Amino acid sequence: PKRLYEVHGTFAAASCWKCAEEYPISSVRTHVQNGDIPIKCPIKDCQGGYIKPDCVLFGQDLSDRYYEAMQRFTENKDRVDLLIVMGTSLAVKPVSDLPDQVNGECIRAVFNLDLNEETREIFHFGDKCDDSERDVFIKGKCDETVEELCKLLKWDNELKRIHQESNYLTKKIIKVLK
Repeated sequence: PKRLYEVHGTFAAASCWKCAEEYPISSVRTHVQNGDIPIKCPIKDCQGGYIKPDCVLFGQDLSDRYYEAMQRFTENKDRVDLLIVMGTSLAVKPVSDLPDQVNGECIRAVFNLDLNEETREIFHFGDKCDDSERDVFIKGKCDETVEELCKLLKWDNELKRIHQESNYLTKKIIKVLK
């Protein structure tokens, strides 16, 4: 989806951690399947760079794409009709500010294992607040609740295919790194 932003990145794309050159994820998959890892950056001037999935690792700043997405969000927040929050405590700013920035008609759905104090302060789940009808809390493990949602939307076969491919590649990586 063009308006989806994964704050901590994704395994659906890859780039060099040093020069940020994009690298086709299909090529990453081929390298991993063949055991050719780590993957050195193919750019001649990039010495010591390696290709990694476009996800934020511990200690790294959020990507420039995050800040660009936040700029687009700020410019379009009045047009947002659905905000999905998954697997986060919403305890860290600036992300914890996003749910309060969308318009009053926006449906705000939280998928999480539990309902912590920070989330209770941001959302109004059936507490007779004027906007309580727009806030939805789906309790459970994100994987399981997303699977159930995909079944309801008849997307379960596509989700299974993606899981199978991902599990296969993960096992290949583990074997190579051992």
